[in-house]
Amino acid sequence: ERVQEEIEVEDAVANQLRDTRREMEGVIAEPDASAARLAAAYGTLGQLYHAYELFDAAQACYRNASLLDPQDFGWLHLQAVASRSQGKLEEAVAQFETAWSLQPRDFAALVNVGELYLELNREDDAEAAFQQAMALSPGSPSVMAGLGNLALGRREFENAARYFTNA
Repeated sequence: ERVQEEIEVEDAVANQLRDTRREMEGVIAEPDASAARLAAAYGTLGQLYHAYELFDAAQACYRNASLLDPQDFGWLHLQAVASRSQGKLEEAVAQFETAWSLQPRDFAALVNVGELYLELNREDDAEAAFQQAMALSPGSPSVMAGLGNLALGRREFENAARYFTNA
């Protein structure tokens, strides 16, 4: 997918983006560049776009990186984070779920998907995600906070207070 976006940014940012894009294009031009190297080049540019909240360009880079290296869950994870930042919650859930399927020990994906399920009023799915995350990292503050929010939404105030205190 071609990354093309007209943007207005400060000169220093424009220079940084231009330099990183040139580096990526240099890797693309290498006749023997491996798919993993190409994916890393796209991903690095995507991370820079992401840092400057240029989400559409970041998404395009992450998609390219994922296509080039489909077993690297990290690009899907970052794509999901960008989708979430854009308010594309269902898309983010699907991306986090795919990332998690590639890396079942991706604790952050489980916590993020649990939080997204809460935002989407999918309480049972949220609880399952938080319980799986709890199995990976017992007592984690982010899991406790997620379970606290779940209990609060269910009006289980004692449980919510206990989870928030533990968080």
